[in-house]
Amino acid sequence: MRLLYLLFILIPIPLSAQTALVTKIVDGDTFKDSTGLSYRLIGINAPETNEIGGHEATIFLDSLINQKYVQIVTDSNYDTIDFYKRKLCYVFLNGTDINKLMVQTGHAVTYTKYPFARMQEYLTAQKEFSSKPPMAHESSNLNQSNTDNLFSDKNIKIYLLLTLVIALMGIAFYYYRK
Repeated sequence: MRLLYLLFILIPIPLSAQTALVTKIVDGDTFKDSTGLSYRLIGINAPETNEIGGHEATIFLDSLINQKYVQIVTDSNYDTIDFYKRKLCYVFLNGTDINKLMVQTGHAVTYTKYPFARMQEYLTAQKEFSSKPPMAHESSNLNQSNTDNLFSDKNIKIYLLLTLVIALMGIAFYYYRK
């Protein structure tokens, strides 16, 4: 019984938990619920949507939690509201820690500027991702959006080929008219 009592005292336990319906993904670490309340995934930092990897991080988070009920858990030992009035939280979907998953897949990094209870766990996940060979990163990345990306290598080659064909048709048309 004493051991159980010590565990409750020594281990930081998040006390505040709620369920929310995610209705809008703002970026790779921010979303809104059905009441319009903004949430920031605690302990991680995803690139902004206009930065390299930001669009992919946003799409990945969208594919995971948008239009789904998630469990919101605040870290009772630290701040629960950030400078922008967003609720800082861990997000769980069917028992999966979404914050950690964003780090494990390379869509975000561990944000260590402010302390949080799961910092060491997230740093370990980040280290494990970073130690994988580059090809493993690509295969572990659940969001393969290159085929949808306007500026992917395949689309650039097609664009250049079409431009060349149109230019040749223009030249042929010019000489044909003479």
